[in-house]
Amino acid sequence: AGLVDAAPKENAPKPPNWSQCYRDVATDINQFLGELDQPLVRYECSTVRVPLDYSKPNGAKTNLSLVRIPAADPAAKIGSLFLNPGGPGGSGVDFALFFGPFIGLELGPDVRARFDVVGFDPRGIGRSSPIKCFGNEGQGVQAFGPVPYPLTDEEVQATVAGVELLADRCDRGATRPSEDMSTANVARDLDRLRQAVGDDQLNFLGLSYGSFLGQTYANLFPDKVRALVIDGVLDPEAWVNIEGEMPFSSRLRSDLGARATLEQFFKLCDLTPGDGQPGACLLSGDGGTAADRFAAIVAALEGNPIPVIDPFTGEPFLLTEQEVIAITASILYNPFDYYFLGELLAMIEQAIAANAPAAALGSFIADLNTTTALVNKRGFPNYENFVEGFPAVACSDSTSPTSVDAWINPGLPDPDEYFAEFWTWASIPCLTWPLSLIH
Repeated sequence: AGLVDAAPKENAPKPPNWSQCYRDVATDINQFLGELDQPLVRYECSTVRVPLDYSKPNGAKTNLSLVRIPAADPAAKIGSLFLNPGGPGGSGVDFALFFGPFIGLELGPDVRARFDVVGFDPRGIGRSSPIKCFGNEGQGVQAFGPVPYPLTDEEVQATVAGVELLADRCDRGATRPSEDMSTANVARDLDRLRQAVGDDQLNFLGLSYGSFLGQTYANLFPDKVRALVIDGVLDPEAWVNIEGEMPFSSRLRSDLGARATLEQFFKLCDLTPGDGQPGACLLSGDGGTAADRFAAIVAALEGNPIPVIDPFTGEPFLLTEQEVIAITASILYNPFDYYFLGELLAMIEQAIAANAPAAALGSFIADLNTTTALVNKRGFPNYENFVEGFPAVACSDSTSPTSVDAWINPGLPDPDEYFAEFWTWASIPCLTWPLSLIH
């Protein structure tokens, strides 16, 4: 399937049968849109069937889930704007639901007026005939190690055991849409969706990994691109990682991007010191600069995690330096949540000083899952079937090392002191990802 150049032109999918959906979400979102003087929204949902294997276009099919926000000015409509939020494993449906209504503020009112905004869950992801290797999400979490990324030999062994469990479950028990969830096949799916909505050429917005999807589409279908916007752009050669001597997640140098963003957080934090005023950054003020206080937190936790009370079980768990780095990296994706990061770090600082189990801190970390929609108390991104979805795409796209030593010592020049290990170990599932799922 990976060698097919393009989706066949015959047997184009039928137009989607749209029906109204997510009415409650629209009601809530429209309150904000009214205050911002933005056009109100309604959501419509549908599914489109695409080939499992593009080398057998008339064979088995899989369903893709879509949601759209109709153009605010139907008479001036140009076409559809497809969205991808990244991941891989991110839900384009969720992205359209919660970002789509505000797209006029980001890209200009004409975009909201003249395009249907369409989000889709890529093959195998979320609502689109998802890949599923475990019976439930609770079982899937077993594939994660005891910490977001390992630093000790014991943690390395536990991490490898987790990805071996994931590989075993996915090799022999996965419910999957295809033997190949590669980006090339997602791009072919995207071209089918373009045809289904009746557009002669594609309009696309892709962020982070979505930039690689956009680049792949443009290379497969260069004459079918009308407008393609990519942001947070991945280096496509680093992603594919042909040499495979270093983990692709190291070669991307996301550690440097995360550090640059953290430095911006420090700058903004110091400009709004924690003086009790609304929006004040609680990590700055009389106690020193935000950068110095963050460094002190990480240093204090090195080899000396603090006990935090889990609000769900009442039992203590240990907050490690890795957890703090992982949670920080997740929250940095959304500047609207920077206040929460400052508050969290200040609470960790207090817990370290008190040297006692912190019930308030445990509750706060748990609440971050719903407040920011980015992290849970373990610091991992909270995506539906993300455990399986991320490696199903990334390990299909890339060439990976064959020894765990490449993750322990990737040979990265000038690695960032905070984020290098976090990003290096993000690709560890590719060490054991089953070859039967890769073509």
